[in-house]
Amino acid sequence: MKTKILTTEEEIKAFSDPYRLKILSHYHRLNEPATVKQIADKMEQTPAKVHYHVKKLEKAGILELSHTKEVNGIIAKYYKPTAGDFQINNKEIDNSIRNVMLNESQKMIANIYDNSKEYVVRSFDKYRNTKKGELKSSSGVVGGTEIYLTDKEHEEFLEYIDKFVEKHQNKGPSNKKVYHFFRALFEIDEDD
Repeated sequence: MKTKILTTEEEIKAFSDPYRLKILSHYHRLNEPATVKQIADKMEQTPAKVHYHVKKLEKAGILELSHTKEVNGIIAKYYKPTAGDFQINNKEIDNSIRNVMLNESQKMIANIYDNSKEYVVRSFDKYRNTKKGELKSSSGVVGGTEIYLTDKEHEEFLEYIDKFVEKHQNKGPSNKKVYHFFRALFEIDEDD
């Protein structure tokens, strides 16, 4: 699936909500259209609560109705994400909503960091040898560094990463494992 750039206040507010990010994450992991009840069951939440947030995501164009199916006389609605990756591009934001976007972006960034931190901590806990208190080998990596890029190299790098992620967002062969991928790339002051 492609990347969708979020540019409106409604899209940004809908996407920046941490609960909605979790819902969206479950849709991505299932990799097929699902009902609100299926997602609620995965999240161990009530369908009514999940339904409210799914409707907000649908209204913002982040989820869409894929199809309906009659199940025991009830019409079940199956939703799917409209893209594989959602991004906020500051260059495409209208000035009238820039402050809203900045506030919502800060919340969203904090939520993305927190969710990614949860994955990392759980991953390490999973591999912890409780008898000796040592970590077993894990197939994850965490790090941070500064790199020096021209504007063109910056764009090429992001394009490469986006294509790689898009290629590997579907489960495919059964021998593939699921990895959580977190990225942050931004220009910093060399004096920081």
